[in-house]
Amino acid sequence: MRVRCFDMNSKTKELTLNAVLAALVIVATLFVRIPTPTGGSVNLGDAAVLIAAFRLGGLRGGLIGGIGSAAADLMGGSAAFALPTLFIKFAEGLVAGIVFKRLGGGPLGLAASSFSGGACMVGGYFAFELFAMGAGPALAVLVPNVIQAIVCGVAASVAFPFVSRSQAGS
Repeated sequence: MRVRCFDMNSKTKELTLNAVLAALVIVATLFVRIPTPTGGSVNLGDAAVLIAAFRLGGLRGGLIGGIGSAAADLMGGSAAFALPTLFIKFAEGLVAGIVFKRLGGGPLGLAASSFSGGACMVGGYFAFELFAMGAGPALAVLVPNVIQAIVCGVAASVAFPFVSRSQAGS
């Protein structure tokens, strides 16, 4: 009888894939940063959130996006944003995954799901900053957040066809 040391069942594979994608969100958020004049930064973390949502669906994509992005805030010195980020990025992944599932992976589905997820991110941060800091700061970061949503939506839409050909989620 032959014993396989690393025989992973489907639950182990799912957990591993979730962890790897959450780590990808952290890396894309922390290490691919373009500073903005408002003191924040534009990063590629949302592209990883969108790819997770396209690949794994809304619930798992939302969890990966929320947990990975909140962890990046904690690690990157933005702890005050970690809790709002958890909910905002969860909503982004959830909505993008639901729209993607309904419309499919063609150009329209990728564009619509990227737009809807990006709108959740932009609207969520605007609402939080408006409540927590006032209209001036909320308006100041609106444009960088829109730019990030567009850049990440395009990046995810371009990268996803290559990712979807892999067997990583099977």
